[in-house]
Parts: sequence; C-alpha cells; structure tokens
Amino acid sequence: MLPGRTLASRRLLVSRVELYWLRSVSLPRACRRHNALPECMHGGTRMIRISAWRILAVAGLSYGVVFAAANAPGGESKATADRVVLSRSLPAMKGNDLRITVLEVAYGPGAGSPAHSHPCSVVAYVVSGAIRSQVKGESAAVYRAGESFFEPANGVHLISANASRTAPAKFLAYFLCDRETKLSVPPVDSSKGNTQSMPQE
Repeated sequence: MLPGRTLASRRLLVSRVELYWLRSVSLPRACRRHNALPECMHGGTRMIRISAWRILAVAGLSYGVVFAAANAPGGESKATADRVVLSRSLPAMKGNDLRITVLEVAYGPGAGSPAHSHPCSVVAYVVSGAIRSQVKGESAAVYRAGESFFEPANGVHLISANASRTAPAKFLAYFLCDRETKLSVPPVDSSKGNTQSMPQE
C-alpha cells in the first residue's frame, strides 16, 4: 500500500472514531451527519459547546431533584423518636373547671425560690441547666435538661433552686387545676423550707 493511501486511511479511521465519540455525547443533529465533523470541529465548535452545556444543565437539574426529594418534609431521611418522660396517677378532680397553666421558671446561677406549696398538681420539665428539687417527705434530687418531676397538690416544696453556681437553669411547670386558685401559696403546714443549700454543679 502506498504511503499516501496509508496516511489517508488512518485519517479516515481516526475521523470515524472521533465522529462515533461525538455522537455518543448527544451532539446536535447538524454534527451527527456524515462528513459534518470538520464543520463541528472548526467552524461549528459553538454547537459542540452548546451541547455540552445542555448535558451539564440536565445533570445539575437531576441532582437538584434527587437532593430535594431526599430532604423533603415528610421524607424518611430523618429518624424520629419518642419517649415517656413521666407518668403519674392524678387525684380525683372536678371535671367542670379543669384548667392547665404552663409557667416558665428561670433561675440565675445559684438562685432559688423559698419554700412554698401548690394547690394544684404540678409536672415540671427541665429545659436547660439543672434544677435541685425536694418535696417534703421525699429525698432531694437534681434534674437535668430533658428530665421531669412531679409535685402533688398541697405538698410542701422545700427546695426549688438552680443546682449550679455558674450556669442558668430553666424549667416549665404544668399546673393541673380543677378550680380558680393561686398557683403558689405559702407552705400549707407553715413549716419553713431550706433554699439555702449549697448549689452543686
């Protein structure tokens, strides 16, 4: 075979391979025609660039749709959990005037309340920090964020204080009442509680 023909055959083979590759990346129709490669590779480079941008745009849009679906509200990508924080039996209550009141109590470092009583049953939930609490007849305890405790109606709350000298604390108190009454009153048996106990970290 003559050298000229060999070179021409090689060029034709390379051109066919290039044309096959270009067709595989979804070029415009104008570049898919036979013998259209020179126009696309030289004067038609703009058409190739437009096609590449189309491919990138479709890929980006597809990624956005998948990402949005994975993070959509109600999807199953985020696990949920629940737990029973506290469960207690309540005394008999009148059903005509039932009322619930939620009180937010915030203590600065080392702060606390004097001894008192609640005419209604109380459920407390610690939001932040740590709360030191004691009801007469029970041992003192420290409750931290996410924990809860119960106070029976007319019990004497001897200790209610921040358990830390350096950090604030906050809790929610849920008052379950069956009549109009003050939420807090002096101790019902006139005994004095001790809120001066040394706070603990």
